[in-house]
Amino acid sequence: MAAARTSLLALGLALALAPAAAAPRPLDALYPSLDPALLEKARQAGGLSAPADSAAALSLVPAGEAGAALRKALEGRRYSFLVETLALVAEGIPEGEGKLGLFNAMTSFRELSGLTYRSHSRGEGAVLFDEATRISDLKKAAPLPDEALVALPEAAEYLVRLKDANFGTSYYRVGIDSRLPGLLFSMVNAKPLSVFLVTVAGEGEFFSLFYVERVEEGLLVYGLSGAKVGGFAAKRVDLPSAVRKRAAALRTWITGSRG
Repeated sequence: MAAARTSLLALGLALALAPAAAAPRPLDALYPSLDPALLEKARQAGGLSAPADSAAALSLVPAGEAGAALRKALEGRRYSFLVETLALVAEGIPEGEGKLGLFNAMTSFRELSGLTYRSHSRGEGAVLFDEATRISDLKKAAPLPDEALVALPEAAEYLVRLKDANFGTSYYRVGIDSRLPGLLFSMVNAKPLSVFLVTVAGEGEFFSLFYVERVEEGLLVYGLSGAKVGGFAAKRVDLPSAVRKRAAALRTWITGSRG
């Protein structure tokens, strides 16, 4: 009985000393001088999008440590173009959802199955990924279940296999870093991507970075995607369009996978 009382006291003390979740900061902490017209576009369903040909030309990167981490994550990557996106989702976000809830939503990879996009040939609602699953490795590629964690890791890495409408079966390395006020998500192809037996992007040359943070005004999602393409492949595949579509679809998954 005394041992049980001691355990209860220890648990109570641990809960009392546990750090409280940080309150969301205002959007202007990340965008102190964002044009109101651009903010209004970011609030719309399609979000805000802007092309860039270099890191120096980026115009939507958030300020402070989040922006510094994004620029660092871009270092060393091979690309011939970049696409920035910015969205602020103010509805449908549970009030109490913290970083762990966001992390678990962003690692529910099977929720990517059936994700749709607007196709030039098939119209609205075309399926982008017929199948999505976490896998054990690139050789055996044994499917693994999604797992909801009970404690937030500082960083985690995953391998994901997708059956892509354009690239067929494709493989990606996914990383999530939680050491910022929000979550930094990266997704990079782990094998070359091909269309009709033509390689359109070598390993590591098709990528998306997302910074996701709950702010006072809603859920902020900044995306930075790019790819390297040239020569014969550039004439056969509109890779900038493919990147934009997948960035938009991933943003939909990130903002819609709440639960």
